[in-house]
Amino acid sequence: MYKDIEMLDVKSAGTQPTSSTPLTKELVDWADEIFVMEKKHKDYIIENYPEAEEKTIILDIEDKYKRDDPTLKNILKKKLEVLSPAQ
Repeated sequence: MYKDIEMLDVKSAGTQPTSSTPLTKELVDWADEIFVMEKKHKDYIIENYPEAEEKTIILDIEDKYKRDDPTLKNILKKKLEVLSPAQ
């Protein structure tokens, strides 16, 4: 959603081994902030990459949506409105 905003450099990755882009140490090290939908995602990241604890933020969004779901996009926009280009 935010990949085309010039002032941001974003990447997406998943915590499941079957993710199209699985989370790696390189991605964790690259990120200034890591946004996750649920606590279980942060728990996974901290278990595997303890150094990411301070920069991992839980959005409290139930992980039940498919990629690019319009409802999910609306929820994310509200949760991440500080990243809006209009700001």
